[in-house]
Amino acid sequence: MRKPATDRRRGGHRLTRECTHSTEAVFVPACSTSSLSPRSRHRACARLGIEYAEDMPKFECDSCGACCKGHLLIECDEIDVLREPRLINADRHHAGKSVDQMVREITEDCMAVLLNCGHRCQFLGEDNRCGIYPTRPNCCVGMEPGDEQCQYSRRVEGLSPLQPVGQLSDGLTAGAIHSS
Repeated sequence: MRKPATDRRRGGHRLTRECTHSTEAVFVPACSTSSLSPRSRHRACARLGIEYAEDMPKFECDSCGACCKGHLLIECDEIDVLREPRLINADRHHAGKSVDQMVREITEDCMAVLLNCGHRCQFLGEDNRCGIYPTRPNCCVGMEPGDEQCQYSRRVEGLSPLQPVGQLSDGLTAGAIHSS
């Protein structure tokens, strides 16, 4: 399991950390490393103490919405606020501030807009669809189906773990089942 780290930045990637606004451990996903070369991804994961495997299983999101129901801490940076200004009002500590004021606080005072820490995301619809999907925060973009944060959120919601594509819940692959 990934250990919570401090809120330092290394190489432009925000590390994971625990949410201090909740009574249980809540994790922030590390930024996606998909744009890095395999060698750079391996080094980045090694620095963070995360095991990296080339052939990671593939998962498909089943739109359960568990990741948006308040079990994860989502930090929004200045680029997120510039792209989607409604994020400011989603954090009760910053509601009513202008985009310019919020960007200044983020860049100069190391502040962040917190989205859904301990509460269901206000942009999550009743159908478990994101109401700001095209302009959602980078932390949301970086979440991957089946990753540690996905499985943690599903477990807290009482859902079974998301299985890799082509694998059934008992660990067999779909092609391994034969009729007698």
